[in-house]
Amino acid sequence: MKSSVVSLFIDFYDSYSYNIVHYLTKVNKEKPIVVKADDICYDDFMKYYYDKIDNIVISPGYGNPMLNDKKEKICYRIIKE
Repeated sequence: MKSSVVSLFIDFYDSYSYNIVHYLTKVNKEKPIVVKADDICYDDFMKYYYDKIDNIVISPGYGNPMLNDKKEKICYRIIKE
């Protein structure tokens, strides 16, 4: 039985992102993989992370999330998969 969980944390530059990372580390018993939103695309996600993670945590980011085109595009494709 697996004793730890590997999370992928997509950071949309929120002011408390690393608080979330800290809590994920405690809960999962393993530090999450942290990727800046500007540094990931769908193809990279599939190539480097898809088979290595158990879940994805998406930071809320600053401002109105409904107005963030990049967040909508990358998150929708990843969640859809």
